Amino acid sequence: MHFDAIFLDHDLHWMHADNTIFKGTGKEIARFLARIEYKGPVVIHSRHIEGAEVMSRFLPHAHLAPYGSFEIHWELTR
Repeated sequence: MHFDAIFLDHDLHWMHADNTIFKGTGKEIARFLARIEYKGPVVIHSRHIEGAEVMSRFLPHAHLAPYGSFEIHWELTR
């Protein structure tokens, strides 16, 4: 399966506000993306600031976006 871009939140379940949980959170997804060496753009957007920071350590090329609305600018690089 191919994705052009990934928008990733930390809290995928209401219990994930607890930063000690790893399984099933955005942190687990970020670690998976790092393991498969995903090269596409990743945007981390989450109200969970600490969780988002952990995710960005797994994916240093990811962009951190404040939770809420933001603009997306698409540039063709072909």
